[in-house]
Amino acid sequence: MYRDARGYFAFPLIEEDLVLDDFDKWSIVGDLVGALKAGDLRAAPTVLELYDRDADWVRRGAYVKMIGDAAPDALVERIHSHLQTGLPVDYSWDFAELLFHWGRLDIVPTLARGWRAAYQYQDGPDIPPRLALLLEEESWGPLRTDFPRKVDEKQADAYVARVLARHAELVESLGEHAFVFRGRLLDLEWIARRGLQDLADGEFDSRMRRKFEAMTGIDCSCFYHKEKLQPLAAAAVFEAFLASPERKAFTPGRRYFFGHPIPPGDPAGASEWPPR
Repeated sequence: MYRDARGYFAFPLIEEDLVLDDFDKWSIVGDLVGALKAGDLRAAPTVLELYDRDADWVRRGAYVKMIGDAAPDALVERIHSHLQTGLPVDYSWDFAELLFHWGRLDIVPTLARGWRAAYQYQDGPDIPPRLALLLEEESWGPLRTDFPRKVDEKQADAYVARVLARHAELVESLGEHAFVFRGRLLDLEWIARRGLQDLADGEFDSRMRRKFEAMTGIDCSCFYHKEKLQPLAAAAVFEAFLASPERKAFTPGRRYFFGHPIPPGDPAGASEWPPR
């Protein structure tokens, strides 16, 4: 599910995919993606169970994104609560990614504390860009750029303080349980308009494509070719969405997966997690 890949549109698998290592396991991924795309969110606990059992880091990354994008809120809330009380280290970075894709404001302090505890390690620099995409509108604002790359406790504390201050501002205006993206209430129509602006400014972030594609179910594979952004193709997708009456089907502040509203309730089987 890299930026140059077809993401959720890589499934179902086709005959030429038979050369894949662990084809059977990838077929399971494809079946789950198909169920979620069709609006059957009962598959979400199964995705979490497979994440626990699978040692392949590429598939684990795919599972994490699927849960963040499509799992009902109650399941992600359970994951969030366990992160706050302690989980094995091997969960921490993956689940930071999961919480980012979920995108509710109350996860920000958890991500900020997690970054502060381990910012000096290899994956530390991955967290600030995700916090920035949740909290600030600018493509390259201070939360994305102004954080310590080396051990500096004073700068690390200052960065966390800035994150929490911005978080408090948004909580005051939107509420603690608001879903946000780019420093405002999650809004697909706004994302499309902002995407056009970012393309024009030469500051487009591939995670804009991911968010838009996962929520709408619109194939955005044309955005990249051989790791290179295709601005005209990307702009055409955004413009077509904005010109379509379908844009009004998405209520600001609500989560969707492939056009399906995601319910808040707990799917059957979710209460059994974590297994260890």
